[in-house]
Amino acid sequence: MIETPKPSKNIQENPQQRRYYRVQIRAWTGFDPSRVELAEIAAEIDRGTAFLTAIEVSKVADDLNGIDDPEVRKSFENINAAERVLQNLGELPKALRDRLSAALSSDEKNARTGAAA
Repeated sequence: MIETPKPSKNIQENPQQRRYYRVQIRAWTGFDPSRVELAEIAAEIDRGTAFLTAIEVSKVADDLNGIDDPEVRKSFENINAAERVLQNLGELPKALRDRLSAALSSDEKNARTGAAA
């Protein structure tokens, strides 16, 4: 029996009102999924060469403090901080916007150089 709930049409929620979900996903594949990235597994599911059989919510946290994995909590904190910066970009001092732009350009250049190597 497949237990996949209908996806929400509005994935983006207000960070102040956001809930966090620990999810367990079960699937069958015709390949070793430990050797590929999650995006490739999803692509194979879309192609019909792998099958998602269940999505189970094992825990719901009403805020970041409810996330018991420090690394995951820190990642969400960073994402929320970046979203706040983007929402208020015009209010940042020009020097700070310039530093941010330079840092992002440098990361992009390093990503391209690393991919070419």
